[in-house]
Amino acid sequence: MEIVLFNNVRTVIKAEKLIRNKHFMCQVRPVPTTITSECGMCLEIDSKEKESVVDILSTNNFEFSICEITD
Repeated sequence: MEIVLFNNVRTVIKAEKLIRNKHFMCQVRPVPTTITSECGMCLEIDSKEKESVVDILSTNNFEFSICEITD
């Protein structure tokens, strides 16, 4: 599983809408307590879709970072 971090909640919501419109799955969730972020919310994505999601967000000029989460 991967999480995508953004600077604010508004950007999280915009990114979620964009990713879902491109037919990829994502879930808004709180940022894990082990990770520091300027925003308290992030997107959870499937690791298999990471490259596609990065391409979508980069093409649309989103500022973000991605962290791998292990259970």
